[in-house]
Amino acid sequence: MEESKPNQLTIPFTITNDDTDKHHNPKNLLVNLELAKFPFFFISKSQKVLQSRIGIDKYLTYKKLKNSGLDDETIKKMTNFNISPADLIHEEAFSIGSNNEKWTIRADAFLGFPDEFDSLVWEYFLYILSTNYYTTKKINPYISFNKLDVINYLVSKKYFKQYYGKLYTLIDASIERLFMTRYSYSKGFYVKELNHYTAEDYMFSLIKNIYRKNTKLPNGEFVSSDYIIQIDPVIYFNFINNYFLISPHSLRLKLNSLQSKSLYDKLNYMLYYSLTQNTSDYIICIKYQYPVYLYLASETLYEFLGLKYPKGKNLCKSYLLSKVKPYCEQLIEKGFLSTYFVDRNVNTNNYNFFFLVSLNYIDVFLNNVHKRFKLNLSEKKKNIDFTASQNYFSKLKALISEKENLQYFSNIFPNNK
Repeated sequence: MEESKPNQLTIPFTITNDDTDKHHNPKNLLVNLELAKFPFFFISKSQKVLQSRIGIDKYLTYKKLKNSGLDDETIKKMTNFNISPADLIHEEAFSIGSNNEKWTIRADAFLGFPDEFDSLVWEYFLYILSTNYYTTKKINPYISFNKLDVINYLVSKKYFKQYYGKLYTLIDASIERLFMTRYSYSKGFYVKELNHYTAEDYMFSLIKNIYRKNTKLPNGEFVSSDYIIQIDPVIYFNFINNYFLISPHSLRLKLNSLQSKSLYDKLNYMLYYSLTQNTSDYIICIKYQYPVYLYLASETLYEFLGLKYPKGKNLCKSYLLSKVKPYCEQLIEKGFLSTYFVDRNVNTNNYNFFFLVSLNYIDVFLNNVHKRFKLNLSEKKKNIDFTASQNYFSKLKALISEKENLQYFSNIFPNNK
């Protein structure tokens, strides 16, 4: 079985360079951490997940045999399993210029790595956090809920067609897994002003504490619901300090697969990052109603979505598009993208995916960003002339190799042919 690559968390963090924000965070956590590019969950039934979950299968078998009255020696022989520590660790390293970053996921020996179902349970918790925030303008790190609440959410979002008794057991295991999985991030970088290298290291889980029904809380009260969980302080501080990238969550909830959600998150992050790094391109698009484009190398996109990259005769545009089409079509149907295509460089035989974001979505996106950062886009529009739009088209010409793809843009920029 081919190993699938992991997918991302539902709402990514975003970077901030505003020193004043650091004083709002008592522990100065994750001030410069951006997690949109890091995986949190794995594709269900991928080799990575299956191998890491041998332990829980054996543990459940052990409990069943123990209850049946078998002697310990027989049970030990029947439930013995061999798993390497390497099967419980996932590491990724990145180097950008003089910056070195490392992302590590450590799975529990019995529970294994988190998968798509765990991402849906975590999505429910984010939904509760978001709903409470928009209602009260406050973030409460404690969430009280019953397992039926989670099931109702999963069914209402059509992740499951009907109620299954097994869902109760899966939710119990998922909550434990979100609690036991450890994420760590380290970053080494050069500080020019101080003329030396420094490092940041963070370790956290998604859930900090679990309080079950009838157990006592720190304040002395007893839990009346099935669970009360405490969101990890790292997540909490990122919420209250606005380090999360805010994208239209209502649109995201309409997507029905982890891959389409992950692609939506990834492109939103790219959209936000390019806006903050190259505002003039956005001003050109807004002023002249040009499309905003994003692009990813085909291998990068396939790896990100957990897809096996084709080789030989299968490495062609039609095959590349066919595997990604279901996720991209969802994004078009829900109003995020206007279109997408694959472009092939005949000299290198490399393929790139281009995504054109719908202008309606750009309006909503910019409105959300403006509410947070008070962008003065109208003033910046005055400094953009038609020469700038020609330069915008020239950059596109340098990126796109195939004539029919370039012709698409030529029709949009009639004076730039």
